[in-house]
Amino acid sequence: MIASEWKLPPRAETCAACGRAFEDGQTIQACIHLTREGFVRTDLCPDCPRPSEPEPLGVWRTRFRLPEKEPKPQFDRGGLLGLLAQTAEADDPQTLKFRFVLALLLWRKKALRLTTTVRADGTELWRFVEPKTDQRYDVRRPELTEDDLARLSAQLEALLSAAPPAREVTAE
Repeated sequence: MIASEWKLPPRAETCAACGRAFEDGQTIQACIHLTREGFVRTDLCPDCPRPSEPEPLGVWRTRFRLPEKEPKPQFDRGGLLGLLAQTAEADDPQTLKFRFVLALLLWRKKALRLTTTVRADGTELWRFVEPKTDQRYDVRRPELTEDDLARLSAQLEALLSAAPPAREVTAE
């Protein structure tokens, strides 16, 4: 896996469907798609239709926030847990890596608790439980280097938080 496959764009300032600028505090819907070029994020007004092609891998709602002088990232626990559940049946390698790093992020933020690891059908499954609901998530562990984990975790956190986009050319 090369780094460019995991470069994700920041949150958009305007709706991908109608082109209207988002207002501070507005609820928006965000979609993540897997394309040949990698993961792509699409932000939309709540009432605008999602693109049908490519089929969204996951969809969540968040609030658009204008950049502050010192932005404080927000953590959308429910949205991220929903995205983890929506990717449960995925079997392509990129999505499996994405799902694993998402689970690690949720574990780091204490939204999930690791209960055990098990071997099943030649793969290692990490079993997580959501402490508030006792919902169980089995997450397949893909082959990742420590550098992959650090880079993907940082990129995922930046992508899914409400932090303002970086002003550089490389995606968050």
